[in-house]
Amino acid sequence: MTLTKVFLGTEMEATLVRAYLEENGIKAVLQGVTIANMVPYLAAPAYGASVSACVADDDAERARTLIAQREPAE
Repeated sequence: MTLTKVFLGTEMEATLVRAYLEENGIKAVLQGVTIANMVPYLAAPAYGASVSACVADDDAERARTLIAQREPAE
């Protein structure tokens, strides 16, 4: 199975996106969490976000649609 990156952000943001996708029936995994934990300043917004949420290629289009439609946190 090939994975496609559908989201890039901080570890917290990517974790929330993964949970949202999984609530909607799409299995998602995070990539880059180890680096973000080992060298947190590299994950700071000023240096670019380093954690991505990835899904199976077959689910990528639906995942992107769900992410685009989700309501922002208040």
